[in-house]
Amino acid sequence: QQAFEAVSGGVLVPPILQALVLNRGERDAQVLRKFVEDVSRWPFERMQSLHFDGLTPCGPGEWTSAFRRFLDEPVLPFGTLGPAPRGKDLEFLRDFGQQLENSGVINPLLQKRQSIV
Repeated sequence: QQAFEAVSGGVLVPPILQALVLNRGERDAQVLRKFVEDVSRWPFERMQSLHFDGLTPCGPGEWTSAFRRFLDEPVLPFGTLGPAPRGKDLEFLRDFGQQLENSGVINPLLQKRQSIV
């Protein structure tokens, strides 16, 4: 319940995608960044929530921020507000991801780039 509450109340890229699927391999990261940038140019105010509970308020800024929180290492964290997974949940996923990397199942995580916003 506590893990669910930590990631509720805003727009968030699911932690399992952050840790194990997205941002792995240089090409994949470039494709993901382009996708996030392309979608951020669309004029939208809502998006369908992950669990189909209905429309969630979300505009281009919230969309970009949701990805920036795990793709980048912001110098100024103002553009990265919103829900965040608990540290111990991310640690579990990172440890599991490391095991998968060591086994050659997934590519290593890319180094985060610094961003101003």
